[in-house]
Amino acid sequence: MENKEHLEILPPKITEKRIWNLNNFFVALIIGLIIIFCFFVIIAYFDPTILTKTMLFAFFVIIYAIILFFLLEPRIIQEVNQTSLRTITNPIIKEVVVEKQVQIPYETEKKIYITNVRSPRPNIPKYDYVGSFQTGTYHKRSCRLSKLIKNKYKILNNDPNYFIKNNYKPCLVCIKHQKKI
Repeated sequence: MENKEHLEILPPKITEKRIWNLNNFFVALIIGLIIIFCFFVIIAYFDPTILTKTMLFAFFVIIYAIILFFLLEPRIIQEVNQTSLRTITNPIIKEVVVEKQVQIPYETEKKIYITNVRSPRPNIPKYDYVGSFQTGTYHKRSCRLSKLIKNKYKILNNDPNYFIKNNYKPCLVCIKHQKKI
């Protein structure tokens, strides 16, 4: 197991910057104030025309620009960024032990104990006719008005003759309007 090392040098990246020397900045400022003072003294002392004033102003500006150029000394700085790429290749040899679980199907007998035995359903009788002793009418069990009768006024029976003997009137919705064959 040997490590292999490879060094690659990339081409340099060069950036140039222009920098002014600001050591003489205050000297340049004082010279500029002196030139302005001289300009105003000459104008006040000689009283020249407008053309002469502009020519004099241009002359002082050119002289001040030349003085500034030599005072501030512009320089060009080059930055060289040298980058190198170092790659190390390390071969990794590793044994991996994997354990697999294999499921073997087999049959077992399990005894199932039932503790909750269902009780038989209670036999609730359903009657064909429902009567109300409050209103004195009787209905079929499927009539929509029979479902509105409260339990305390409800009388149940399979025979319509029972209700006729006890002077109950038939329902006008479900019994009177039956189709006669």
